[in-house]
Amino acid sequence: MHSDVVGRIVTALSGRGRGRSFVVTAAEPDGFVMLVDGDTRCFGRPKKKKLKHVEFHEDRLDMSQLPTDKACADAFIRKALIQKGYNNKTASEEG
Repeated sequence: MHSDVVGRIVTALSGRGRGRSFVVTAAEPDGFVMLVDGDTRCFGRPKKKKLKHVEFHEDRLDMSQLPTDKACADAFIRKALIQKGYNNKTASEEG
């Protein structure tokens, strides 16, 4: 389970980030995943979320292309989510 979910794009189903798209950077054996979006959740401070609170999409990012610098990694993730058509605006931000 761990290797096949890393790099997958997910949408949060609950919490403050509901409706936002994230990339899975790590999976823990106790049913949690670590999520980043390059904007509110940076690579150095991922969001820990239960698997039942995320919806998996077919799209995935190639994590081997991820830059080693954290700031560059955040920009890479942010741009990749936009290029794949995932809008990271929540209902409250849209206004």
